[in-house]
Amino acid sequence: MQKLVKNAVLLSAALLAVPPVQGETPYYGKSYTQPEQVRHLFPEIEVKDKTPALLRDGDGFNSQEEMMSYIQHSKLKVLTCLLKQSEHIRRQ
Repeated sequence: MQKLVKNAVLLSAALLAVPPVQGETPYYGKSYTQPEQVRHLFPEIEVKDKTPALLRDGDGFNSQEEMMSYIQHSKLKVLTCLLKQSEHIRRQ
């Protein structure tokens, strides 16, 4: 069980350390819509985890500082959860 927790911690750390993929995405002020031929493959989804830009009305962009703060906060939540699980497993 400890190996499972250790692997989960290592996987989480590895995922958080991966650099973002640079693709051809629209930049600020541009818009993009799916072509009609593939639009049915990409339905609208409800976003449950709100990033800083999605918490306010507007065009959905945030600053790098806002996003980095959000990511750091998210990492702390994940690590706290993993530590609690680890403590719970050790007690069993």
